[in-house]
Amino acid sequence: MIMDKGFMVDVPPIELAYTIRVDKVFHSSPNPQYTIYDIRVPLASQQKPLPLDIAALKDITHLNDTLALINAKITASQAKHKFLTSLAADPANFIKRWTSSQKRDLDVITGKGPWVGADEDWQSAEWRKGGESGVWGSREAYEGVGTYLGKGTR
Repeated sequence: MIMDKGFMVDVPPIELAYTIRVDKVFHSSPNPQYTIYDIRVPLASQQKPLPLDIAALKDITHLNDTLALINAKITASQAKHKFLTSLAADPANFIKRWTSSQKRDLDVITGKGPWVGADEDWQSAEWRKGGESGVWGSREAYEGVGTYLGKGTR
């Protein structure tokens, strides 16, 4: 990338005209003639710093923020369209699936559900308990959260 009139532009590519020989006769010959290209590439320490145009960078940042907002609006509109299209296609089954999904979400949030087991009250209370003596204060939970956060957002 180089600076041209205050904007970063791509450097034109270096084009090499060559032919790849795949025939067996050429490669099995005792002394095949290869062509070697030596291209000098300047090291980062040898490159001159590019002049920064603060106004252009502010414009680019503003345009990038605008694009991010537009992208978020498009994603929200697509989700809304999918939701309403599914609702219009089969309202009764859609409402059944949607309420079932909401119930599962509520069960996860409150710590209740079929996966808890026979002692549902005791186990859900144990999982909700905070502090050093609770499940979330254990070394395993600390390491698990650290590992999850170390992987970055998805």
